This record gives sequence, C-alpha cells and structure tokens, in this order.
Amino acid sequence: MVKWIGYHIWDFITRFRNDVYIEDLDVSSETNAVVVDSSGKLTKNPSLGGGSSVTSVTGTTPVVSSGGTTPDISVTTGAVVNGGDNLATQDQIYDFVTGQGYTSNIGDITRATVIADTGSVDTTSGDFSVTIIGGEGIGTSVVGNDLTVSAEDATESVKGVVELATTVEADAGTDTVRAVTPEGLKSHVDTRYTYSYITWSSSGKPIRDGSNNSAWLLPNINRGVYDYNWTTDTGITSTTTGTTTYQLSKYHASNSITIPHAGILVGFKGVGRNHNGNRTFKVGLFHADNGLGGAGADGNAGEGIDFGNPNAVHEFTLRCVATADASEASGGTDGTANSSFAGPCILDSNTANLQLQAGDVVIPALMGNSTNDTDRIHATITIILKIPLA
Repeated sequence: MVKWIGYHIWDFITRFRNDVYIEDLDVSSETNAVVVDSSGKLTKNPSLGGGSSVTSVTGTTPVVSSGGTTPDISVTTGAVVNGGDNLATQDQIYDFVTGQGYTSNIGDITRATVIADTGSVDTTSGDFSVTIIGGEGIGTSVVGNDLTVSAEDATESVKGVVELATTVEADAGTDTVRAVTPEGLKSHVDTRYTYSYITWSSSGKPIRDGSNNSAWLLPNINRGVYDYNWTTDTGITSTTTGTTTYQLSKYHASNSITIPHAGILVGFKGVGRNHNGNRTFKVGLFHADNGLGGAGADGNAGEGIDFGNPNAVHEFTLRCVATADASEASGGTDGTANSSFAGPCILDSNTANLQLQAGDVVIPALMGNSTNDTDRIHATITIILKIPLA
C-alpha cells in the first residue's frame, strides 16, 4: 500500500518515525512558511515569510575622550515584522565596531537595543573605554578623529625629551639643555686639571764667555736649587727654547726638581732684580725626560736622565726663558721715570705647555748681560704645572 501514497489523497493521519526528505520542490513566491509546532505537527504560518532581515550595519567613528566612548551605530533592516523589534546580530555589530578601529574587548556591545522600525541603536550598555597613558612631560590631545601624543622638552624642573651633548659641548661645560653621556663626561674630565706650583729662590753672579756672551748659571753642584749662591757656569749661551739638547753633569741631574705626576708644564711666573745696577737679566728653566723609557717630551727615545751613569750624558733642553721687565705696568704714582732693573722686575714665561711624564725633572738657571759679569742676580720663581684630575 505504501508505494501508492504518491498517487492518492488520504484522509488518514500519517506519521513517519524517521527523517523525511522531499525532492524536486518547486520555487514559489508564496509568503506562507511551514513550521513545526510543539507536538511535531507541520503547519503553515502566513506572517513569517515576509519577516525582516538585517541588511547592513553602519556608523561613524566616535571621538576618543579621556573617559568612556560611545560608538554611533545605525542598523539598516529589511521589512518590519508585525511592528516588532528588528535586532542586529551579534556578529554584525561586532564586525562593524572592530572595523572602526576599536581593538578593545567590547564585551556586552551585543546587548545594544535596536529601536523598532528606525534602525538606531542605544549603546548605553555597550560603552567601553580607550585609555592613552601619558605621564609627566607627555601630553595628549584630540581634535575630531585625530589623536596627538606629544612630549615636552626636558628642563631642570620638567621631565621630557632631552638631546645628548657632544664631547665638544661637554668639554665646554656651558650647555644647560643637553644631557652628558659617559663619553662626554670622560672627555670633559680629561681636559680638566688641577694646578700645582713649585717655588724656589736663587742668587748668583752669571759670567760671560770670551766673546762677552752671557752664559747660563746653575746651582752649586753640591748644594742644590735652594742654595743662596749659585756658582756653576754651564757655558751655554743660547736662549732659544726646545731645539737643542745639552749634556749636564750628574750633579745637575741630582739637584733637579722631580715632577711626581704626569702633567703639563705651563712655565713660570716670578720676580727678580739686578743687585748691582740698571742692567737686564734673564731666568730660564731646563728640562730632562725621566729616562724610564718612552719617547719623552720631545719625541726622542733614550734621552733624559741616565740613571747610574756618573758621566755627563744627561740630556737637558731649555724650555722656558723670561727676560726681566722693569716697566711700570700698574699706573702707580712713580710712573716709568724711575724704572730700573735694580728694582723688582717681572719674570714671566708661561706659554710652554710641555707634556711631562712622571719622573721628569726641571732645573732653573740665571743669566746676566753682555756688559757686566759681576752683577748679582736675585730671583724668586714659581713653576706652574697642570695635573689632570684623577
């Protein structure tokens, strides 16, 4: 009997216990829809076929503020169903919101209520916050849809962006708006020195050679730099600095002043007088390398003090020379009319800038003039050294 079911209309109730498939259905423009009621019975519903559908979700990007942000969302729907509410799907609203550039978890945004017939959305329950964390020295501002994050320049009282100083700027030590790097700090310290001074007083009678050329006079060989009466005639008449090396005896090498730390010989400043008359005179300073190795101050290896050698093989070079200046420079009431080398004279030679090694030695010298070899010269000199900061 079952095989004839397709050819007859039966007035009986028919039940199928398993799945039912209907093939080759025709397409219809009818709006009625087949539904299954709670008992499993097939019926038709004439009001469902023209139901609504969400066709798009649109909106504008909201302005970001320091607090919460409310997206402006509109939902476009299809036909109205019995005047009821048309609801956008969760995926449609979420896709739109994330498409506007929001990356935060919008959480309950799907609880937004779509107002019936209008498509507008009340998103009160779907608010979320976008927070830009700044801090002291960092500012944020919003104009329309543009968010700007900016930093202030750093000062002594404000945190912010700061430029690094070059080594030149660090060396100058005058910049007030740049930060010093470790390299700049080292460079700055390496160019800073503490000044050290060595003072000595002397007196002696320089003599002349056979051509009436004045010669340099050194301390007594057995008494040293601080002895009152210098007596050693070197026979050296040149006053040119830094070009000629002279061999002095073991006595002069032993009586020299030792430089304890590497540094720079600036030169000397002092005062002196001619005890016997108004005749000029000079003060000089000889220097010898430490003899401990290296090229030495003049770049020549193997020169300087030859320790343990009793012969005259100790190389010294004249480094500083000051000629007595008896002119009145202070504008005193005596003017220059009474200017005389017999009075206190300036003795300055402070431009040598010679690099010294620890253990180098210096020894001062006196020189008279070509017109008299019996004048006694008195001088008090302060040697100036620059020692790098440790």
